[in-house]
Amino acid sequence: MTPAPKPKPPTQKQRVLQLLRSRERVTVRDIFQLGINSPTARISELRKDGYHIAHQDVTAPNQFGVNVEHREYWLVETK
Repeated sequence: MTPAPKPKPPTQKQRVLQLLRSRERVTVRDIFQLGINSPTARISELRKDGYHIAHQDVTAPNQFGVNVEHREYWLVETK
């Protein structure tokens, strides 16, 4: 008997899409934590695939108390 083939792990785009669906807003840092080194490229690919992903630049203090700007993304509608 031949063992069943192992399922393929989700692609980077699939992981980003799953994260966007599971949270109200995500940041590049959130996407980095998935092991994805080019988060903005994955967001761009999802947009090209027809997903409406909005963004907003937000200023907030970092761990050192210095105000820094970062971008938050959210999924407006699904394909």
